[in-house]
Amino acid sequence: MIDPSRGRPVLERFFAGAFDGVLITDFWPAYHAFATERQCCLVYLLWELEKVDEDNTSTEWRAFAKPLRRLLRDGIRLRKRADLLPQRYASRIVRIDRRLVALSEATYADADAARLARGSAGECSWLSVAFIRPRP
Repeated sequence: MIDPSRGRPVLERFFAGAFDGVLITDFWPAYHAFATERQCCLVYLLWELEKVDEDNTSTEWRAFAKPLRRLLRDGIRLRKRADLLPQRYASRIVRIDRRLVALSEATYADADAARLARGSAGECSWLSVAFIRPRP
């Protein structure tokens, strides 16, 4: 389906049937109307971090972005660890989850940090980015 709009009506037509999967999205609000599990696109998130870095040099942004980047790197490395037993993998996921929740629950005066922290709390949940999902 090709449509010049990314609005909610287009998405409603596209998802008119039952959608039983994980919707991988950017931060576009039209996706929030769907009561399906959403996963933030990791590439989009990394791109967004780089884009904000170009214009935002505030101390608070840097204090937010640095641990988020470290968390994403740790998650990517974890996902590549085929040698870990399922229990060990699951325990490391729990630790990453805790770090992510701590980042998302903090209060930020910086608009970019606040916006991305809200995303981790539910708009485009980072708690289910690809590397955090259990391995098949």
